[in-house]
Amino acid sequence: MGKVVFSLAAVAASLLLLLASFHAASRYEGPAAVKFAALALQAVLAAAAFRRSWVPAFFIAGAFILTLFGYDMYRDVSLKSVSGRNRGTLGEARGRLQTYFAEHARYPDTPDLTGLELSLRQHGTGAAEADVTDLSSCAFRFSDTDLSRGPVVLRYSYLSPEEGHPYVHEHTADKAGYPGPVIFPGASISYSVELPGVGPLRSGEFTAPEPEGFEPDTGRLLYDPGSGALFINCTHTDKYKGVRWSGI
Repeated sequence: MGKVVFSLAAVAASLLLLLASFHAASRYEGPAAVKFAALALQAVLAAAAFRRSWVPAFFIAGAFILTLFGYDMYRDVSLKSVSGRNRGTLGEARGRLQTYFAEHARYPDTPDLTGLELSLRQHGTGAAEADVTDLSSCAFRFSDTDLSRGPVVLRYSYLSPEEGHPYVHEHTADKAGYPGPVIFPGASISYSVELPGVGPLRSGEFTAPEPEGFEPDTGRLLYDPGSGALFINCTHTDKYKGVRWSGI
């Protein structure tokens, strides 16, 4: 009786390990060669289980799953590092623009990117550089009605098919005709214009036009000297945050 129970338990445990490892392999997003190697190991595991070599099967399953978990942890740390580095570059460059504006009452013709670096998987790693473009046509516009009762707050997030929580931007306006934030060319946002203490006045979607001569997805920074707007011109996704680089 004891041997029967042990055999049934071994069969059930092996099947669960097989399913778990197959699920992990199917969700793996790394290099194709690694995924194929994992599937080959899966086949070895299945063969061991079929031949009722339970001990080898358990060892293979354990090594396989631990390897995947270990790689996932490494991948998560790597993605977090890249995300933090690029966001740090963007934040530092924007901070320098605001400092310049405070001292000169205008934005510089070109941003100061000294010592800054971008690391984008699709474009490589290197010193940050910027393309200067007039993005005035991409600005969100507040209406007179929006501001008829006082300052309003615009809350918006970029629409993206990527998974992840959208980053919510905020912008305050207090006078009619005041230009709203510049939106990345060709991108769409979901927005809400809200009156503090009252609530939303209107909401909807807005798509920014692409200025003449604009080149998308260059892997460089995109800068508008008129508004001081600065973007990472990359339409791929920050895998750690789940949002597009151009939408931060």
